Amino acid sequence: MGDPAGIIVLGGGVDPEMTTARGTPTINASGARIAVAAELAYRYPKARLVYVGGNASLRSANLSEAAVADDIFKNLGIREDRLQLE
Repeated sequence: MGDPAGIIVLGGGVDPEMTTARGTPTINASGARIAVAAELAYRYPKARLVYVGGNASLRSANLSEAAVADDIFKNLGIREDRLQLE
């Protein structure tokens, strides 16, 4: 079996509201999925990294989970051309 073509990360690992309040990308108690996805992205450099996460909060501003994850992955050195955010 060969290397994976993609890595899919389901939302829930970041906190858009806290990110807005603090002005920096913030993970939550499920943030391990972000770290593991980044580790897999380094292990499989040809795999596309797909993050699926919106923002269902009725109180929040316009920031989505995908936007927060995008910042985190880029800060971790994942190239933009490997990211797909839904």
